[in-house]
Amino acid sequence: MMKKNINIKLLALPAMGALLTLGSCKKTFDFEGANFNPYGATVPVTQNLLTSALRSVPSPVNDALGSLYSQHLGEVQYTDASRFSGLNFAYGGYYTGPLLSLQTIINLNSDPATASQGSVIGGGSNANQIAVARILKAYFFFHITNRWGDIPYSEALKQSGNLVPKFDRQQDVYNALFTELKEAANQFDAGTAVKGDIFLSGNAARWKLFANSLRLIMALRISKIDPAKGKAEFLDAKAAGVITTSSQDFKYAYLSETANQNQWYARYLTRFDYAIGKPFLDYLTSVADPRIPKFADKPTNPVAGNPEYVGMPYGLVSTSGIPNTSVSFIGSSLRTQSAPEYIIPAAHVLFTLAEGEALGWNAAGSPDHVAAANYYLQGIEQSMRQYGVYDATAFATYVAGANVAYTPARAIELISYQRWVALYLNGYEAWNEWKRTGFPVLSPGPAPINTTQIPRRQAYSTQERDLNNKNYLEVVARQGADNLDTRMWWDKQ
Repeated sequence: MMKKNINIKLLALPAMGALLTLGSCKKTFDFEGANFNPYGATVPVTQNLLTSALRSVPSPVNDALGSLYSQHLGEVQYTDASRFSGLNFAYGGYYTGPLLSLQTIINLNSDPATASQGSVIGGGSNANQIAVARILKAYFFFHITNRWGDIPYSEALKQSGNLVPKFDRQQDVYNALFTELKEAANQFDAGTAVKGDIFLSGNAARWKLFANSLRLIMALRISKIDPAKGKAEFLDAKAAGVITTSSQDFKYAYLSETANQNQWYARYLTRFDYAIGKPFLDYLTSVADPRIPKFADKPTNPVAGNPEYVGMPYGLVSTSGIPNTSVSFIGSSLRTQSAPEYIIPAAHVLFTLAEGEALGWNAAGSPDHVAAANYYLQGIEQSMRQYGVYDATAFATYVAGANVAYTPARAIELISYQRWVALYLNGYEAWNEWKRTGFPVLSPGPAPINTTQIPRRQAYSTQERDLNNKNYLEVVARQGADNLDTRMWWDKQ
């Protein structure tokens, strides 16, 4: 395969050090499509760039740390991560990987000098390629800002050669992403569908559903800090059409091959580091949740007198007294080589709609608990269908339970707990929803390291601090201390 030169000007990263701080991203990012000079003799094949970027989409979902923050999981062997030993985290891999590929797709399809070349137009109509790339860029920036807060955005990924871009305020990033998602969803044309789309095979209608659903979730995310803006975006996204059934789930379909396999499968090949978390399993057990057999395996050698499923206590200093064989690991069906990973399942969208109705985010402008309850029940049903455990009789019994049945006085709490369940293994999103609502009620382990509470954000990388120091000092002065405790803009108490 011909190797192409990299154009460093396109990177415009938070600092040159970002190239060196790929960190935990290195296992999931495919850089093959990013090694090119888009203005050199060889114009890259844009459908290959799209495939490369799409292969990185699961990375914000399958990161084990997110599932530790949300307490979906507990660590069996080494417990440092669930004791919050990690302080500084790098986002450079997102910029040098998928975001660079997506920006190049946009550039090549927008530039008259390249837009009609075979390697570009062969990837679908210019408008359709740009639309998909813009939606995916918004997806990645959404996840980056939700972890770090203020981030490089407006000066990133430019051709100016600026390697020390400013940090944009999270509010400005959110507002820009709202615009991007709406415009991109309206940008699709009747031309050739995008090629290289391993998610939706170029189906523009499905891409619009994904964009609108992401915008809906984003809108609710700012409900405490800017409810007027949130409500307006929420209603607009809802009217445009969102994901509502498990058949529309936005998910990554892995294959039974080493180069494209489920990351939990890969982790469990050599190590059994993660078991279902005790706080999570305790809740599931308390409501007799039928998804337990999908979420967890029974211990291979249970301790006499223990329940059928056993969760791992969270954040222990030492687990030496707890044999691996005595706890429940992630359900086998969720960690087969080809098990899909759910990026935005219908249940997440339905619980978002339910909370919107409970808040009065509707045409009437007042809480509609009948509509909220309906969306809530649909969310539970679609989650059960997603995991293949739906049974009408069992469902009716489950939703009538004392801590599941919808009541207006407990609406946000009930919706939040069920959303936590539905987002199993989508840890960072479960963590973000916990930050916003305060539910589920979670506590850190007995001996946390870098904080005394569950983190509210992640600190910037040390390379960011050292190589983009002027902008780093400015953002810290504005946003707050660069630690795990500082609340970002939308995380209003």
